[in-house]
Amino acid sequence: MITFYDISNNLRSPLPPSPYCWRTRLCLNYKQVKFSTEYVPYSNIATFAKEKGIPPTAVQPDGSPKYTLPAIYDSDKGTYISDSFKIAQYLDEKYPDTPRLVPEKTAALQAAWEAIYNPIHMKLVPLNVVKVLETLDPVSFEFAKKHVEGLFGRSWEAIVQAAEPDQAGWKDVEKDVALWLQYLDIRNATDRKGVWVIGSEFSFADSVIGGVFFSTKALWGEQSEQWKLVKNWSGGRWVEYIDSMEKYTAVV
Repeated sequence: MITFYDISNNLRSPLPPSPYCWRTRLCLNYKQVKFSTEYVPYSNIATFAKEKGIPPTAVQPDGSPKYTLPAIYDSDKGTYISDSFKIAQYLDEKYPDTPRLVPEKTAALQAAWEAIYNPIHMKLVPLNVVKVLETLDPVSFEFAKKHVEGLFGRSWEAIVQAAEPDQAGWKDVEKDVALWLQYLDIRNATDRKGVWVIGSEFSFADSVIGGVFFSTKALWGEQSEQWKLVKNWSGGRWVEYIDSMEKYTAVV
């Protein structure tokens, strides 16, 4: 049995706020793997991970280990896995009879696709962070608010203003996300069998894109101006892709 560790919230529970956690949820649902979800407060992620023995995913500037979610626990093996890409690879290994998330000979492609997300993340976070913090419990909110103000060097009020749908930040993210479309166009020139990154089969790379869109939708709400703007980026070219992925978004 797989236990999936996601970040807790206090808005429309359950509401996954993290694009990284969305990746794992999409992957689990695509494989139709039976799993349960355990929610961890943002302010308690490091403590929780250390207590459970969940591996760190990076190193802090001061050299200390950095603990993040998503993570999973496999009760059959007593194993904890962190990092969305490593989780996808583990799920392929554990469930070989299910559709693969990292098909043979595509690991480099999947990793490269994820690397494209890094600059997107740096621009998307200052926009979505307004709603991300609203999903947190009160203690986590204050903890995160101070961190965010220091990280961006701006007051909370200025950060909120910059996330309005008419602000330039959204256009900047749209341009970066459009790079994925350029690669999809190259694929379409030789393979028109499906909408996904590698054609007819959903893969981890698609969960990376899905994380961008579904975290934004979940945070701002389907009727928000922000979501309407994002879904129709690049003249609406993402609409079919997003709609095709909806079936993998169940929150359990």
